[in-house]
Amino acid sequence: MRTLYHSGPIRTMVDLDDAPECVVVEDGRIAFVGDRAAAPAPTGPDDVEVDLAGRTLMPAFIDPHGHFLVYGQFAAPVDLSGAQCVDDVVRLLSERLAAREDPADAPLVGVNYDHNFLRERRHPNRDDLDRVSTVTPVVVMHASVHLGAGNSVMVERAGLTEDTPDPEGGRFGRRPGGTVPDGYVEEFSAIAAFSAALSGGESSMQLVPGADPDPVAAVERAQAEYLRQGITTVQEGAASPEGVRDLIEAGRRGQLALDVVAYPVVNHGGPECAAEHPEHAAGYVDHVRIGGYKMILDGSPQGRSAWLSRPYEEEDGGAGAAADATGGAGRDAGDGTGRDAAHPVGADAAGGAGRRRAPGRSTPPGPRVSRTATAATPRCPTTRSSGGCGSPPPSRAR
Repeated sequence: MRTLYHSGPIRTMVDLDDAPECVVVEDGRIAFVGDRAAAPAPTGPDDVEVDLAGRTLMPAFIDPHGHFLVYGQFAAPVDLSGAQCVDDVVRLLSERLAAREDPADAPLVGVNYDHNFLRERRHPNRDDLDRVSTVTPVVVMHASVHLGAGNSVMVERAGLTEDTPDPEGGRFGRRPGGTVPDGYVEEFSAIAAFSAALSGGESSMQLVPGADPDPVAAVERAQAEYLRQGITTVQEGAASPEGVRDLIEAGRRGQLALDVVAYPVVNHGGPECAAEHPEHAAGYVDHVRIGGYKMILDGSPQGRSAWLSRPYEEEDGGAGAAADATGGAGRDAGDGTGRDAAHPVGADAAGGAGRRRAPGRSTPPGPRVSRTATAATPRCPTTRSSGGCGSPPPSRAR
């Protein structure tokens, strides 16, 4: 099949002065770029001629560090990105709760709040979220997806009490001066308590507790937005084995129109996942490939948990925390179980398995709350509004 594109600006990205008149694609590959008079004409019964009508044709974008499936889940919960204060968070959640027709015990999930943009410069806590409901489980996830909070119903469902220890590599917030959980959860090992409670069993690294579990719907939502932004290669940068299987199945049923590179987390079944899907570890199959392993090495600078040599100036935290989350990746990559898939290793700042104190610090890291640089989704930089708190949230460029 041959397709001829013409009658619009064509940007090859090879040279700024390039101004070809047309592009010819044959069987999915670019076969000709240049003057239309010299181009092979569409002659076959399946050949197509596309008049760009002045629209620009250019190479598509690549998202080199994103979370494709998570973004698809984000499209269904309440978008809190416009909140300017905790009251705004409560209002947006309350409005959705009043409008929906779900059972009272169905979880209500909000995403994309950022305490850095809230007037109080803090996370919502269980008392704030209890203002939304004392019957419905309410969960809010930070824009980084590494932090979040739940109301009292959520805390109780997760079985969190004053005797619950912090999980390895994570932290449960506590009420001031005590050990009673305040609803705050930090890093995936703590978030897993909410995910497990809402899923009725053990969590499998579901990054958005209570979000839409339907992988078909998640792929459809995420793919539509990525393609709308001109992005045709995306990443699932912290894939669970289940997530990889969902992506592979999406490819098999012909749902994918873009390419997805998955990085299973090394100490969450990464080597086993690569061994289970050797053909995808070797290259693209139905638009999906396993690009390597994901290692979580430390925290985020915005969360005051990235591993630094000097203490943070803000808040009462230490100098960050390192995580021993390599999980034997080097050994697995070299013994044949993950050689082809996992020789490239993605290292990320995202909290982790074995927290250590920073050099020269006698106290463990304190509250580490904020947006992390590791979450990349197709959204533009946010803008601020001068409107007061409690007024309608400002619209943010997306």
